[in-house]
Amino acid sequence: MKTKKLISIYLWLFLLGICQIKGQPPTISLSTPKQTSFYGYLTPEIYDYQDKLDWGAAYAAAYPDCDEQGTATTTSTYNCHSYAWNKIEGGPTCWIGYSSSLDEDVYWTDGSYVETSEPYASKISYYADNHSAIQTSTQGWYISKWGDKVLMLHARDDGPASYQMGYRKYYRLNPGINGSTSTICDNDQRVFSSNMSIPGSTYTWTRETGLLDYISGSGTTSYTVEANGNSGAAYVGLQITTPSGEVRSASNKRFWVGIPPLPVITSSQPYTIYVSGDITLYDENAYNYGGILQNYTDWTWSSDGVCCLYDMTAGYQFYYGAYPGTVRIRTYSENSCGSTYWSEPVYVEVIEEEEFMLSPNPAFEVVKVSISASKSPTAADENSTLSDYNLDIYDLRGTLYKTFKKIGREFIFDVTDLREGTYIVKIKIGTKNISKPLIIKH
Repeated sequence: MKTKKLISIYLWLFLLGICQIKGQPPTISLSTPKQTSFYGYLTPEIYDYQDKLDWGAAYAAAYPDCDEQGTATTTSTYNCHSYAWNKIEGGPTCWIGYSSSLDEDVYWTDGSYVETSEPYASKISYYADNHSAIQTSTQGWYISKWGDKVLMLHARDDGPASYQMGYRKYYRLNPGINGSTSTICDNDQRVFSSNMSIPGSTYTWTRETGLLDYISGSGTTSYTVEANGNSGAAYVGLQITTPSGEVRSASNKRFWVGIPPLPVITSSQPYTIYVSGDITLYDENAYNYGGILQNYTDWTWSSDGVCCLYDMTAGYQFYYGAYPGTVRIRTYSENSCGSTYWSEPVYVEVIEEEEFMLSPNPAFEVVKVSISASKSPTAADENSTLSDYNLDIYDLRGTLYKTFKKIGREFIFDVTDLREGTYIVKIKIGTKNISKPLIIKH
């Protein structure tokens, strides 16, 4: 080895920690995966073959647990940032950050890469001293270019002290899909595109095959599909495999194809309300399919009976009971592709006064049932008894949990064996059924 290089091995190990060199050589145009443009720098080779052998031997002696990645990788023509963010992904040989310590920041400030945790990272920034690395298939083992010299395989904390290797941030590729999520109708086509372009990458597109036919663009950054006449919730997906072997999937684009499904009216409340009370009714399909029906679908509601629909939005509405009686409620939905038929109706009973009370409500141990004396078909005064009636307790799915046959206007039952949640208490007096929600909290 040349004598001048042996004078102080520690001196050059310190100097290699600087990921920039001085002066400004010719520039080359580079771009991030999201096509943000910036400059790299074309630096000359300053080492001959013997120099490279000598540097390799010196580093092997100083870092016996690290592995030089071949004599030819000892070169002044690229640095750590260029290797990790550019060259490993098929980019040109050059320096990044030749005279600025911030040039490589563009890879995450423009959203091409996003910060993550080590198990999911492909790139590592040693931010305290402006150094970059890539993660290998073995977590915690990295490859990085050490200044203008060796390319090394090393453990996460093993390397020149000047790099301050305990200060790390982790990054992964951040792909996305460009394209509309509005409703698409029969025979309509739609184009989706990758939000990034990395030369040499593989682009793998997927789609809801039962709803969308492939038109063109497989394996490219632009993909075209066509609605095939069926209706439903569809998706288009994209996976990118970069030249370095990183595999990342974009979040699927989800949208509705064709006319909406026939509404199914439901409620989390009993279908009995008091005068001046209200009930919330909704089309349960509006909240299925990841909510994608809501943005581009309208609902038209109809009320036949005693008053009043209001606040009709996003597949639900309130019904206000102004007078006692029975009301029929139904709806249909429509979008840019067409409309459905009227839904099956639901019937809401509006009653004048409270038929029975549950207390406490919410309950945690016992519940007292009190039935209004005026509702007893045999009641003559407040002290009269009530003829036989049935009381049943259901959950919101309609599963029967308890059933009683009782006489009298008041009694107490135990609820310690019921899990927390909302239940429906139903009482049948003669031919009349009345119900109330009961909340259990232990």
